[in-house]
Amino acid sequence: MKSFTLDGKRHKIHPKIPLQQIRWLIGRQHVGTPDAEIEELIIARAKDWPRAAIDSAKKFALLCHRKNQNLVKEMRL
Repeated sequence: MKSFTLDGKRHKIHPKIPLQQIRWLIGRQHVGTPDAEIEELIIARAKDWPRAAIDSAKKFALLCHRKNQNLVKEMRL
């Protein structure tokens, strides 16, 4: 995956972000967690990353969060 669509906009994935670790981290969050808290989780773990990588990771984390929310909607939990 080199890019993704979030909220109708295309975003490129920075090559230095750890995709699987972000998926794992977001997968353990409640689907009702606000987006701001999801972004804070990424920022807290990415203090020494370049700004572009942090921005890309935040957007990717929100994508994972949206996918989890949609999965719950489909399952009607």
